[in-house]
Amino acid sequence: MNRWIVRAAPVLIAIVLLAAFWATLRTGQNTVSPWVGRPAPAQTLPARPDGPIIDLQEALADGPVIVNFWASWCGPCRIEHPFLQELADEGVRIIGVEFRDQPETADQFLRALGDPFYARAADFEGRTGFDWGVTGVPETFIIDRNGVVRAHFQHPLNATLLDREVRPLLEELN
Repeated sequence: MNRWIVRAAPVLIAIVLLAAFWATLRTGQNTVSPWVGRPAPAQTLPARPDGPIIDLQEALADGPVIVNFWASWCGPCRIEHPFLQELADEGVRIIGVEFRDQPETADQFLRALGDPFYARAADFEGRTGFDWGVTGVPETFIIDRNGVVRAHFQHPLNATLLDREVRPLLEELN
């Protein structure tokens, strides 16, 4: 009996962890974040080589924005991408922050899949992500017009999450 438990334990643990991960993706739970309810951690976002520094307060003058940390090398970012495009097609303004990525690789990614970002910033070394508490990509922040973080998601956006949390919050903020 003990040998069976020793052999089966790793498989059972993996199944439980996979089920928990799947449940989180399906329910789209908003991550508990120290930033929710507080001002956004940075007032500016770093420039790409071909663009200006992004002033967050200026961007918020027209209403709430989404700040999305992503990378072309990130598999979950590829999964999330159609949902960002869907929001952009609905008129949601999304600032994309290229996290530890190369500009030319990020450009290729967006040429292939579409560009949902109304503005793009670059975080080549991960310093901005560190300031925002980013632990991995993708991570998404919804910021209200006063510069307060209203939601923070530390996993890919999906259809359930858009319907249950993102769209209702954006409607409330507009």
